[in-house]
Amino acid sequence: MAQQIPSNCDPSLVEIAKQVCSKEGLDFESLTLHQTRGLLYYWCSTCAGTHPLTDLIISRKKKICTHCNTSIKLYATSNKFGKLRRTIFFAHLDRMVKR
Repeated sequence: MAQQIPSNCDPSLVEIAKQVCSKEGLDFESLTLHQTRGLLYYWCSTCAGTHPLTDLIISRKKKICTHCNTSIKLYATSNKFGKLRRTIFFAHLDRMVKR
C-alpha cells in the first residue's frame, strides 16, 4: 500500500509526525489517509472544515485558526490521535521558533 499523505501537507510536518509516531510505537507508514489527516490537521467548527496544523497561529497562548480567527482547542484526549496531534503541533512550533 502506498503512503497515504494528504497532498497539501507540509513535508516538515510529516517528518515530525513520523518521529513522534516512532517514539509512541506507532508505524506512521501503515496509517490510512483518514488517520494521517487526524494527525496532521485540525478541525475548526467555525469554518466547518479541516486545515493543516501549520495553519494555526499562537497568540497569547491561544491557538487561532488563520482562516476565521477563531480560537481552536487541540484536545489531548479528543480521539485516538488527539495526544499525538498536540505533540506534533508543539514539536513543529518548537522547530519554527528555533529557526
